[in-house]
Amino acid sequence: SADPDATSAPAVAEGHWISRMTGATSQDDADDNLILMNDDRISTIQSFTPPIRFHVIAKTDSNNIRLSYGVKQIVFDWELDRRDLRIDGFPGSQDNRQKPGAGSIAKNKWADIELTVLPDSLTIVVNGNKRYHGNGDFSNVNEPLSVFTHDAKVSVKSVEFAKP
Repeated sequence: SADPDATSAPAVAEGHWISRMTGATSQDDADDNLILMNDDRISTIQSFTPPIRFHVIAKTDSNNIRLSYGVKQIVFDWELDRRDLRIDGFPGSQDNRQKPGAGSIAKNKWADIELTVLPDSLTIVVNGNKRYHGNGDFSNVNEPLSVFTHDAKVSVKSVEFAKP
């Protein structure tokens, strides 16, 4: 089971969480994947504090797989420049950061996205390749993970968390 210090609510088992997420979805597909369209958003029912590692398996038909934890949003395949990884609202400074060439995700193929947040850093890995690492003060973060989109269709197969 999860370390009680890792969450603000009672401890729950680490592992597959997709059935325990709340929020708007457009539909479930035949394989029980959640389908997010337009501005749909799902969130974990529980808040988390660093250190925490989230593992999300998702795909898009066009663009805009978005995650939120510790920052306002992390955008893969951003509609204005699909090649750039966009991170908005970095803690402390509220800076927006972009990393050229790190944002593309193959269309209609499952992406294995790992988000590791330590009290002093954020690391993003996609399909086993590190896309981003940045330092910041995440020590006061206590919030749920959200997965969402904007003007696209995103399928979410799995959401998991664990202590790094």
